[in-house]
Amino acid sequence: MTKRERLLRVLNRKEPDRIPWLIYPLLTIFGEAELRYRNMGLSYYVPRPVHHLVRENVDIWDKVSINEKDQVSIIQRHYATPKGEIIGKYKIPYEAAPQTLEEAGLWHPSCIPGEGTWTVEYPFRSVDDYPVLEFIIENSIYTPDYDKYYTNNTFLGDEGIVMAGLGKSPFQAIIYDWMGHETCFFEVHDHPDKFNRLYDIMYEKQLELCKIAAESPADIVWEGENVTEVLTAPKYFEQYCMPFYKKIAPIIHEKGKLYGAHLDGQLLHLKDLIAKTPFDFIDAVTPPPLGNLPIEEARASWTDKTIICNFPENVYHWKNDDIKKYMIELLKKVAPGNNFILSTTENYPSDRWVDTFDIIGEILDKCGSYPVKL
Repeated sequence: MTKRERLLRVLNRKEPDRIPWLIYPLLTIFGEAELRYRNMGLSYYVPRPVHHLVRENVDIWDKVSINEKDQVSIIQRHYATPKGEIIGKYKIPYEAAPQTLEEAGLWHPSCIPGEGTWTVEYPFRSVDDYPVLEFIIENSIYTPDYDKYYTNNTFLGDEGIVMAGLGKSPFQAIIYDWMGHETCFFEVHDHPDKFNRLYDIMYEKQLELCKIAAESPADIVWEGENVTEVLTAPKYFEQYCMPFYKKIAPIIHEKGKLYGAHLDGQLLHLKDLIAKTPFDFIDAVTPPPLGNLPIEEARASWTDKTIICNFPENVYHWKNDDIKKYMIELLKKVAPGNNFILSTTENYPSDRWVDTFDIIGEILDKCGSYPVKL
């Protein structure tokens, strides 16, 4: 059974030959160790957009300042529209930013600050910004761009799976991309009519994006949600997130595709609601001692979903013997191992990567055959 076949069997809730092991390519340290782990069964899953975005009548440009002392760079992203202007400010690693004024001048105006970005100031800052943000969203034009999928899928082959990435649902996009959580919840309470109008505009635009993904050649459609109960309490998850998931799931399922989401935060108090979602799989579920939802509880509650379980980042810091014990106990909790994939979906301490992956790989090799018997 190839790695791709194994992953698709589990995602379709069929029995595999052994527990699949996954990582995002952007989290990999490529080299000899990475090759060793792939030979031990590590595979990739790659969320990629299958659309092209143009914001009509919106001028977008960046002002980049480089702080050599702190080894960071600040990017001010300007969105100028006939309704006014909003500006987001982002901090990025020094080495990821333009290093000279000439390079800064060539910084592409449509590129979004990349991995390692920290938002300093969100673009939306006051009620006066609603007309501007509405204009930006309404004038966002999505068109299919399936070449990204074909290229990545050809390169990856049987080493994993490429998914059609949707980004975030409307409510999560408002929190993470445009307002930040504090402003978002003030707006929900202080200006509910304006907030809900913005949400509805984003909802309709995301439906367009969903239809493009549903028509794509990808087998899997992935929502990059980053849900955690700390920022999306059950009340808001039920009010804003679940109706959206239930709306787009049939569009995806009618095309014979799987639909899942990246829910990587604290999920204990969202557990029962997540059980009611139409997801085929939940990605990045992080059990204790970092998350607050025990993996056995998640499995008992989400019997119709595959769980892609993130190996907790703080366990990497433990002594090797303790990591080994944790890994064995994790397999015991998920035995016989149906509907389960082990993964690395979040940043981890790079100096502990080799020791930890050696342990994970060796235990999966020894104990990871399906059905798991420990």
